[in-house]
Amino acid sequence: MTRMIATLLLGMVLGCGSGGAPPPKAPTGAAGSTGVDPSALPPEKLDEVNQTFRDKQSALNGCYRDEIERTKNMNLVASVTVKVHIGKNGDVLSAEVTSQEGATEQFQQCVVETIGKFSFPQLPDVLETSWPYQFRPNF
Repeated sequence: MTRMIATLLLGMVLGCGSGGAPPPKAPTGAAGSTGVDPSALPPEKLDEVNQTFRDKQSALNGCYRDEIERTKNMNLVASVTVKVHIGKNGDVLSAEVTSQEGATEQFQQCVVETIGKFSFPQLPDVLETSWPYQFRPNF
């Protein structure tokens, strides 16, 4: 099976109860190690993937709220970058934190598990994408 690799580095800021900042409209990354051109993904599919991440970002707020409650740190600031493999059928095949700052193992696991439940549109091929998330207080 061929694999389409695209790196979409779209900054989204998540705060407890906040919708966050909108991501850029176009991918800012380059092709992955296989050399497949990210523009091979039809623009409308890329838009659908981006919209899914935007629509589902509030689901990650639960992880942030739980971490604040667990750590008793009302000023918690954390960031994680998550690499996600999306199958042709839109299911998340895998998700993993590739970098983090200020995020405990438990918090990272919650983010990965939550993203693993996302449903994306059907795609012409497997897609690998990385998304950085920043979590901060909303006051």
